[in-house]
Amino acid sequence: MAAIYLDHNASAPLPECVATEIPALLREVYGNPSSLHAPGRRARRLINDAQDELAAYLNCSHQQIFWTSCGSEGNSWAMASAVARARAEHPERAPRVLISAMEHDSVISSAEDMKEHGVIVDIIPVTCAGLVDTVALAQLLEQPADLVVVMHANNETGVIQPVAEISSLCQARGVLYLCDAVQTFGKIPLDLSTLGAAYITFSGHKIGAPKGVGFLVVTAKGRVLYPLIHGKQQKGLRGGTENTIGAAIVGRVVHALRKDDVVWGAALGGMHRRFEAALKERIPGLIIHGEGVPRLPNTSFIGFEGVEGDGVLLNLDLQGVAASSGSACSSGSINPSSTLLAMGCDAKMARSSVRFSSGFTTSWEDFEKVIDVLPPIVERIRRTGANRQDKVRRPATLEVSS
Repeated sequence: MAAIYLDHNASAPLPECVATEIPALLREVYGNPSSLHAPGRRARRLINDAQDELAAYLNCSHQQIFWTSCGSEGNSWAMASAVARARAEHPERAPRVLISAMEHDSVISSAEDMKEHGVIVDIIPVTCAGLVDTVALAQLLEQPADLVVVMHANNETGVIQPVAEISSLCQARGVLYLCDAVQTFGKIPLDLSTLGAAYITFSGHKIGAPKGVGFLVVTAKGRVLYPLIHGKQQKGLRGGTENTIGAAIVGRVVHALRKDDVVWGAALGGMHRRFEAALKERIPGLIIHGEGVPRLPNTSFIGFEGVEGDGVLLNLDLQGVAASSGSACSSGSINPSSTLLAMGCDAKMARSSVRFSSGFTTSWEDFEKVIDVLPPIVERIRRTGANRQDKVRRPATLEVSS
């Protein structure tokens, strides 16, 4: 791991208090959780215990939890189910799905695929601060709709969405609401009994569990979930042997969160405020995306005028600092952040932005190192870029002898 790891929104490290339990789990839990013998019952008990931890932490029912491989799978599953339900209940019209302009790529890609199969997809705009435009959403809901998709907090800006208002608008129209809570899980209080969403998706590796395990919570009544993989497991809605070890580790990480052995939360918010203020003093032409509205306590998405964000990242990496240019799913892409474009940023500023996301391993000393090395990096890149542009613009001179 990098000496300073500030990319927790992409993936969080495994908490040490949980890591010590994993070797025994790998050695001793080998039974199939669908088997009736003692090793199988032990595996099933691990899954049930993990679901009990999640239910207690999120204030939902054990029976509402379905294991997935990741948040993307949960999003795709919920969207496909809502469309299947719409086609069954309203065969006379095309299903209609509303998604915000800043959703995760799994939602955007699913919506694009649905459009090719006759689903109407409308985009809910966002404000320049990164909040979904609820007035526009209310207007879009004046026509029949079957699903609204708005994430709980944006993975790039950290802006927390007005989910209570969104849920209220959906419930008034009888429309299902899918809330991607991958980034809020473990970072801010989350009570699913009051959230009001029909579907809520989560991913284990964002809180330090292994990659390849997540879960979907379904709170709506009636048939709102349709089979993803045919088979007998998980009430016949997602066949295949459950990721027993992955589920068990998710449960143990959540147990550590409940006991405050692993802490994200308010302390990180204080450090990020100090971090942003210090950078403002040292770096001119700096923009903090989402500033002034509620944001996750662990996220700062910062634009630096006149630089390429990837250049900043590479120079930070040479200094032992790991950050990102936004969503991990779009890393390596030459396209600017779709979230920032939706917020009204121009493409140049969108490409100049770097996300710093902290976690339970982060200390103020980590931020101090970044405050020390980042200003000269930005200054050097700006100076190099200005010199390069000057060379391109300046015409060659020709000496003429008299």
